Amino acid sequence: MSSPTLRSILLVDDDEISNLFNKIFISKLNLDIEVDVALNGAEAIDFLKDKTTFLLKPCLLLLDIRMPVMDGWEFLKAYDATLDEEIRSQIVVVMLDATMPFEKQDLQIAALIAREGRGCVIALNKWDLIEDPDETLKELRLEATRLLPQMRGVPVVPISGLAGNGIDKLMKAVFDVYKTWNARVSTARHNRWLDGILNHHPPPAVSGRRIKLRY
Repeated sequence: MSSPTLRSILLVDDDEISNLFNKIFISKLNLDIEVDVALNGAEAIDFLKDKTTFLLKPCLLLLDIRMPVMDGWEFLKAYDATLDEEIRSQIVVVMLDATMPFEKQDLQIAALIAREGRGCVIALNKWDLIEDPDETLKELRLEATRLLPQMRGVPVVPISGLAGNGIDKLMKAVFDVYKTWNARVSTARHNRWLDGILNHHPPPAVSGRRIKLRY
C-alpha cells in the first residue's frame, strides 16, 4: 500500500519562536509542501473552515496542547465535531515533552484517539535533554503500556526538534502504523483467532451450555 500523499501542514502554537523552529525543521525534510500557522485553537478552526474541500485541508496538524486561547484538547473536540468520517485523521502523532511526559491532558488526547479508532504514534520530544536515554526510553515505553492499556503496543519514538534527530524513525513508525491501520482481516480468520482465545479462557456456561461467540 502506498504512503499517504502530503498536501500541507498546519502549525498550531501560540509560541512564535516554536513555530519558527518547526518551519526550519520541516524545511530540512526536503518536502515539497506548504506550511501554514495558527496561533491558537480558535484561529486554527477559522482557518480550517475556509478549506472547504478535503484536498484543501492540511494533511498534518502539529498542535501545541497548552495554549491560552482554546487549548489543544478543546480544539481537537471542536475540530473533530466538524469533520465527516472519511476525512478525519488516520494516524495521529502525540508529541510529549520527554522531561515531563504523560500529563493528564496528554492522556486525555490519547484516549480520544483510541476511542475514535485512529492509529497513534507517541513522539518524545526534547530527547537531547535526557541524561540516560536507553534506560529512560525503556521506562517510558513501560509507562505508556501501564497508562494507556487500550493502546498496548503503540510506538514510542524519541526525537529532538532542536537537533532534528529521530525524525526518520518517527516517520517510519507513522507509515508502519498506517499500514497496520489499513490492514483487513477476513471474518473466518478472525473467528479462528477468537476460537483460540476462548479455548484458553472459556466463558461461563449457561444452563450447562457453552456460549458460542462469533464476530
